Amino acid sequence: MKRSVKADPKKWSEKSKQSDASYYTYEYTDIKYFCRRCGKPDIFSANDQKESYEVKKKYFWQRRILCQNCWNESNAIRKEIRTYQSRWADEKTTLKNDVEFLSRWLELLVNLEEYIPFKPDLAKKNMLTKLIKQHV
Repeated sequence: MKRSVKADPKKWSEKSKQSDASYYTYEYTDIKYFCRRCGKPDIFSANDQKESYEVKKKYFWQRRILCQNCWNESNAIRKEIRTYQSRWADEKTTLKNDVEFLSRWLELLVNLEEYIPFKPDLAKKNMLTKLIKQHV
């Protein structure tokens, strides 16, 4: 049975308020979907939609493509990538010769593409591949 929750488009982001949906959305209902990565069936619950659109101010037409487990895994990868980027910014001169560091960073970027199939960081991947090849 699908659950529903009353919607309050006045609480949406400014961009979402400009959408035609703001005129005819009165409630959120559970949306069934399959995880893009693992194929597991999941639900974007009415309560999660309310939280996303009215509290977190996510764009209204955004939809989930990952189940909770894959979403958590992708966030862990992103967090580790940010750590590598931060270290790179601080220690570039030393790290450009650290094949283990460069290889792990490249591996993380490639792994992230399993979860998020769009906007791969091609420039960074190419840079890391080139630096690794210089030392192999």
